[in-house]
Amino acid sequence: MDLLRAIEAFVKAADAGRGAPLVPSDLAGHDCLLYGNPGAGSDGETWRLIGPDGPISIEVAGQLRAYGAQGLRRAAGAGIGIALLPDVIAKADVAAGLLCPVLEDYRPAHRPLNILFRRERHISRVVRSLVDHVLDAHGLDRS
Repeated sequence: MDLLRAIEAFVKAADAGRGAPLVPSDLAGHDCLLYGNPGAGSDGETWRLIGPDGPISIEVAGQLRAYGAQGLRRAAGAGIGIALLPDVIAKADVAAGLLCPVLEDYRPAHRPLNILFRRERHISRVVRSLVDHVLDAHGLDRS
C-alpha cells in the first residue's frame, strides 16, 4: 500500500513549526515532494486520497520534483519533504526508522495499471502467465 512518508525529524520539526499534518488539508502548509513532469503552468500537483470519509483531492506543492520513486525516497530520507511512496519502495526505510508514515488513515486512490505487450495470434506462456498473475493479484477484469 502506498503511504505518505517523511523522516521522523521532519514530522517532529513539522516544517518550521507548522505542526505535523493531521488531515490532508494540512499538507498545503508543508513541503511535499512532487513526482514527474509539472502540469502546464502548475508548480504543484493533486494527490487523490481515500480516507475515513471517502475520496478527496488535495493540491500540494513543494520545492523538489523527482522523476522516479527512488529519487522521492532519497529526498524524503534527506528531510526535504513529505513523499507519496509505494510500500515496496519505502518499507526497508520505515523498518530502519529512516522514514515514518504520515496521515496513516489515508491511502492513495487507485491508479491505472497498464500492461503493454505485442498482440500476436499466440501469446507466449510467459507473457500470459505474467498478465494473469497481475490481473489476479489486483482483482482486475480479464477483458
